[in-house]
Amino acid sequence: MVLAAAGLARLGRLGEAHELLPFEVMLPAPGQGALAIQAVEGSEAARLAGAIDDPGTSRAVHAERALLRRLGGGCLSALGAYAIVDGDDLMLEAVVLDEAGATVIRAQARGLHDADIVEEVAASLESQGASRLLTRPDTSLAGLRIMVTRADSQAAALVEALEARGATTVRCPVIAIEPIAVDPAVLRDLARYDWVVLTSANGVDRLRDLLREAHRDFPADLKVAAIGPETAARAREAGMPPTLVPQRYIAEELADALSAAMSPGARILLARAAGARDVLPEQLRTRGAQVDVLETYRAVPPADVRPGLAACLPNVDLVTFTSSSTVRHFVDAMPGPVPDQVRVACIGPITAQTARELGLRVDIIAQEYTTRGLVDAIVRSRTPIPA
Repeated sequence: MVLAAAGLARLGRLGEAHELLPFEVMLPAPGQGALAIQAVEGSEAARLAGAIDDPGTSRAVHAERALLRRLGGGCLSALGAYAIVDGDDLMLEAVVLDEAGATVIRAQARGLHDADIVEEVAASLESQGASRLLTRPDTSLAGLRIMVTRADSQAAALVEALEARGATTVRCPVIAIEPIAVDPAVLRDLARYDWVVLTSANGVDRLRDLLREAHRDFPADLKVAAIGPETAARAREAGMPPTLVPQRYIAEELADALSAAMSPGARILLARAAGARDVLPEQLRTRGAQVDVLETYRAVPPADVRPGLAACLPNVDLVTFTSSSTVRHFVDAMPGPVPDQVRVACIGPITAQTARELGLRVDIIAQEYTTRGLVDAIVRSRTPIPA
């Protein structure tokens, strides 16, 4: 019988163990041995829990669980991970095995920036075949017809993730991405900023395209803040490696994280969509930053959105929303009320709030505000025992 050493130690019974398995033999599951307290954000319980939070443990557990999500693993995956904080550095070691335990691949990394360390370890494991070892047939969404409302250029990742779990997807884009012309002087003067803030993969793509059209490179010493892992991954691909990614992928959390990292009076360029919420630039300005907002694209309804919705909506079980703009354009184009049997799934609380304000019933909200988090939330809604 193999038991958790941390649990035995807390019970005062570690001395009864016949053998302690070293990390060279067996790494623990991600988050193993950590005690977590869940509380409503902003509540007195959350304040009290925060007072006993151990920063090193939190940092290590967040890294381990981020690696698990990055590799697409779950509670049944043969994946071990162990992170520790040494000074300012994070050290992360991981192992992936096949079901029989015959194939074992390992990777480790150390550095200051947690997101980069997680990505380095994940990339090393993937290069050794981790994806093949972790992939299992998944029919958890079999029988569901799910509408994907994302723009066509963005829908592939969500469609593939849903179909990999057995769902039938119905593409019905309610937005299209329309570029906005920008002043070339802004691109020439990028180096005068201390930070560039990227709040969506679309924003990354548009800034990359603008730089290419202007035959300019992204300044090597310009720091980048990205709102979440998907935006951060796209930024790396575009040659804009992020220095900062918040633990929760919303504007308020990004404002807090960036305020802590920036110098007084920092010059910040926020590249975003037209019509986005102003909470991020406003909070940064109140904390002393000089913020310029650069609107590089807008979300507009496709010409055929109304007939498309009329044809698709009666034949689906669930509609997914990945941004407030998808909700607004969906509601504007709805041929009538959403049928009672059709459930609504939102990528996060901001999108869900928009949906409720516009009269939609929200059934599912992702806990992690990413494509993977949205799919996981839909799976959990059908699974009696959380994965």
